[in-house]
Amino acid sequence: MIKRFLITAVLLAPALAPADDFSIAEKIFEARCASCHSLSRTMKMLSDINPQERPPYLKKFLRSHPNKLKDADEDLVIKLLSQPGK
Repeated sequence: MIKRFLITAVLLAPALAPADDFSIAEKIFEARCASCHSLSRTMKMLSDINPQERPPYLKKFLRSHPNKLKDADEDLVIKLLSQPGK
C-alpha cells in the first residue's frame, strides 16, 4: 500500500509542481508588482506578444524596472506571464 502511494506521488509530483510555481508567482506579483500593475491588465498588454517571445522581453523589462525582483522571483513571474493562452 505504501509502495503504491509513493509511486503515485513520484509520478504526480511533476504535474503538480507547475501549479505551485504559478500560485507562488501570483503571490510574488501581488506583493511586488500589483501596487502599480494589475495582473489582468499586464496579461492583456502581453497578449500581442507570442508566449515563446515573452521571456526575453520580460527579462529586459524587469532588469530595467526600478522595483527589482530577486532572480528566483523574477524567473517565476516571467514563467507566470509567459503562459500560453493567457
